[in-house]
Amino acid sequence: MQARIGYRSLAAFATVLLGSCGDLPTAAPREPPLPGAAFSESGASAVFSGSGTMAITGVTLLDLRVADGNRFFTRSLTGTFTGTLAGTFTSVVVVTQRDNGIETVRGTRLFTGTVAGRSGSCEIRVEAAGVVPSSFQGHWTITSCTGGLEGLHGHGTFVSTGLGTSAYSGEFHFTS
Repeated sequence: MQARIGYRSLAAFATVLLGSCGDLPTAAPREPPLPGAAFSESGASAVFSGSGTMAITGVTLLDLRVADGNRFFTRSLTGTFTGTLAGTFTSVVVVTQRDNGIETVRGTRLFTGTVAGRSGSCEIRVEAAGVVPSSFQGHWTITSCTGGLEGLHGHGTFVSTGLGTSAYSGEFHFTS
């Protein structure tokens, strides 16, 4: 059985429940957000989806080791992003290629360009696995940004669309 309490406000109920404790803190009434506003009350933007392509335009082999039929190498990459991320990147990745042809890749891309009309640079961590180029896929996470992209956060996935090219998609938001 539920009882109904006939108090007109939470403050009146709290005063009866707690007794007279002096002034109870009350929040100022909040204005409703404006239609189309880009930032919430916390200063963060709404999460937005994005997608595009990344293409590797240059590869330099930095190191190669072979052990038990597996190859371990470090590559320096250059390339471009189009779509939500629009600009260029440099990257150093560590690749493990198993004797069955499956590769795992881990590294960081330094992106310089624009996102949502803001310009700056971001560090993007990438991890991927598969057989190049037919079934190569992975995920990415923006770990830090500078310039006009400071406060940008994002994460998502990518899948190979051919040798040296991938389609990416994910979610982004700005905290400032």
